[in-house]
Amino acid sequence: MGTLNDMSKEIEINLKGDKYTGTYTTGRVSTFGTVQTYGARPTTSNVLMSGSSNQAAALLTGPKGVLRCEFVIEEMIGGNGVCVDTSEAVYDMLVKVKQ
Repeated sequence: MGTLNDMSKEIEINLKGDKYTGTYTTGRVSTFGTVQTYGARPTTSNVLMSGSSNQAAALLTGPKGVLRCEFVIEEMIGGNGVCVDTSEAVYDMLVKVKQ
């Protein structure tokens, strides 16, 4: 189980009594396209859309080494994903937003 802070991007995971901490990063999505309308006054426009992805990744450090984590964030709720430790053991992860 872990906690994350949406504003500072800090994350903390507790695994078998050991605390792993670090920061996470989220993806960025950009799309470019052309929009065309038809009718009495047909037009064509270029469009650029940009936004954040809810996919996140973190490299956390703790007393027994490093955790590499990938997870999905639901804003203001938390998220879930997986972490892999230095021995390559894989763990399911649940995180909640720090209150």
